[in-house]
Amino acid sequence: MTERPGVSRRQALISGGLAATVPVLPAIRRTPSVVRGPDAAGTPLSPTVTRQLWHNEQTGAGVSAPWTGWHVLSQPGNKALVVALAAHPDGRMHAVMTGLDNQVWHNEQTAVGVSAPWTGWHYLSASGNKALVVALACHPDGRMHAVMAGE
Repeated sequence: MTERPGVSRRQALISGGLAATVPVLPAIRRTPSVVRGPDAAGTPLSPTVTRQLWHNEQTGAGVSAPWTGWHVLSQPGNKALVVALAAHPDGRMHAVMTGLDNQVWHNEQTAVGVSAPWTGWHYLSASGNKALVVALACHPDGRMHAVMAGE
């Protein structure tokens, strides 16, 4: 395999073959994540310059549907290096982040609907499990699956 700058040596292997290489960039260069919910409304998450987590969601589906405006995701002071977001089959959102402590945290909506409350951030990893990159996906049965690239 030829080495490429900015590409991790971590590779996914499927059926014994190379499936993908994942670029690993400094956290400051990461872009906010956007996920499409079951109703097709996009929900962006934006770590601002202070790395405070904010969220904004559309109040309906369709072109030019209005947005709720930016709101702190859970509590002021919840800051992230990296964030990922996925939708449960029922429409609730689930977020995973790497905090400033490099621990993996998760937070999910407790109900379906615009401006539904969130549980607050809880550890997803054991102490010492540090992550540089996180990803989140939903199984067809509704279970979430998180993946991290450790330090």
